Amino acid sequence: PGGAVLAFGLGAKGLREVATLARAGAKDVDALRDGARVVEGLEHGGAAVRGVETAVKDEVELARGGEQAAGAGEHAAASVGGAEEAAAKVRNNHVAHPKNSLDSPVPTYTYKLVSKDDPTIILKHGVSWDPESRYTQAWLDAHNAERPIRLAEYATRREALDAEIDLIKQHPWASLNNEGWLKKYRLTLPLP
Repeated sequence: PGGAVLAFGLGAKGLREVATLARAGAKDVDALRDGARVVEGLEHGGAAVRGVETAVKDEVELARGGEQAAGAGEHAAASVGGAEEAAAKVRNNHVAHPKNSLDSPVPTYTYKLVSKDDPTIILKHGVSWDPESRYTQAWLDAHNAERPIRLAEYATRREALDAEIDLIKQHPWASLNNEGWLKKYRLTLPLP
């Protein structure tokens, strides 16, 4: 392995300089990792920062590997720049919203589950960005339900949840709807 470094035209002195740069990059990465832990608590950025922290840890390990010091210095510097950019985006809330975030720009759908025995019996209304993969076949079979049927598409999850409430109020006795507010709402209704 040491011969490979020398083959790139680096002598012992050049290798020492690269190793020094790699150690300096590792210190910057360690400082960035500490900063990333502070940012982790941000509502929409925690997952992104943990992903950056994992990438940074990988680069630190490369930087600390004596035989790979030449390439690790460049990798660590690139990671520091990328991680700093990601952390800045998190601080400025420019990280894309997770799909389940209320303001996620991912299209979200309302759907219904109906009984296999009688498709006029609605078992549940729900919200998902991918209703078809929301339930396993085993779960559907256990609840005697057909695959979810898409009802409408909404630009944000917040809009879809508002529509879901209206759908549930139209069919409050659907057996698989278990929202906390629905129990109190059912008390105000005459029995079916």
